[in-house]
Amino acid sequence: MINMYKIIYLLIFLLSKGWETFLYYLNLKHSLKEDKVPDIFKDTISEEEFKESKNYLKDKTKFIITETIFKTVITLVGLIYLFPLFEKKAIKVAYSSNNGFIIFNSGFTQIIIFFLFLGILYFLSNLPFDIYDSFYLEKKYGFSKINLKTYLSDKIKTIIISIILGFLFLFGFFKIIFSGFNYWWLSLSIFIIAVIFLINIIFPTLLLPLFYKFEKLSNDSLRKKIEDIIKKTNSKFENIYVINASSRSSHTNAFFSGIGKTKKIVFYDTLINNHTEEEIASIFSHELGHYKKGHIVKSFFLSSFIVFFIMFLLNFLKNSALINSFYACSMCINLPYVYTFIFISSFSSLFELIANSISRKFEFEADEYAVKLTNKNSMIESLKKLSKTNLSNLNPHPLFSKFKYNHPPPVERIEAILKINKP
Repeated sequence: MINMYKIIYLLIFLLSKGWETFLYYLNLKHSLKEDKVPDIFKDTISEEEFKESKNYLKDKTKFIITETIFKTVITLVGLIYLFPLFEKKAIKVAYSSNNGFIIFNSGFTQIIIFFLFLGILYFLSNLPFDIYDSFYLEKKYGFSKINLKTYLSDKIKTIIISIILGFLFLFGFFKIIFSGFNYWWLSLSIFIIAVIFLINIIFPTLLLPLFYKFEKLSNDSLRKKIEDIIKKTNSKFENIYVINASSRSSHTNAFFSGIGKTKKIVFYDTLINNHTEEEIASIFSHELGHYKKGHIVKSFFLSSFIVFFIMFLLNFLKNSALINSFYACSMCINLPYVYTFIFISSFSSLFELIANSISRKFEFEADEYAVKLTNKNSMIESLKKLSKTNLSNLNPHPLFSKFKYNHPPPVERIEAILKINKP
């Protein structure tokens, strides 16, 4: 007998992946139609560089679509066959007399074994794509500078960090779920939000330095410009660093990281090398605009709301016929939650649409803040150079940018800056 709940679940999952693939295809077809550099970029980007950016977009889009299809197949196989198999194996190990995990109770052992299998599956399925991207695609366009030694070192560190943090998270996650509290999903939401907050604290101080070398900004002239802006805006930032991003990539970036005393201003060395001091001051002012406009706090509250909503859905769906249609197992601890999260992820495009629309609004506000603090020309020139060095798509499809861009397209940002009336 055909299980209609299973068909509905799989259909929604496949439609979500189909929609994502369609967006990338639509964007590629639309972007490749434009064969001339937008007028606003003609003084910065040559015809050859424009063609190069389209070739990069084409190769990157094909890569993403291929990866999406492959991982969709892996997840389908997991849903239909592998995940229940992992659970059965985990139960067998957890409740055997010689399981070797005597420091845990059988229930938590089952959880650890299951997610160990799950982690290995997705690590192995992702590895070929990661290697191809790092050592071929990104190198082809001059972005990836990583060598095998650094790549392996980063992978080992990432695996160790993931195991430690994953273990602690799973312990807290399932401890709350099985606490007996009727509104466990509220407690779980608070726990997850606390974890996000904690990671924001430890990321710049403990995790990021494991991968990058931090050095105080040594350019005295640039430092003075940054410090003048900090004083002018009554801000408090004592930690201004440059990281050796060029050891891994030629992409450029700058960001604020951390909370409270752990706050850091971080510049990629590639950014320092490719931009003038005035442009860097504008980029810094843009990042400062996010801080002064409260975007960081607002984004945190938005994330918190999404967490509460997802946990509410988890509580609502985990014991439903829709979720339980794939397995029949009285001792299954993990499957209800895994299947529910995968089903909820089928609606991730809606979450992206909302979150990215708010993020783009914040970007426009930060640009305006930066322009009023510095000047239009340096902000515009910095955006042009960022677009050039990162081979940005200058002509994305409007629908694609609405769903996938957390920053407005470069042309839109520059056009908005030109309309700003600076007092």
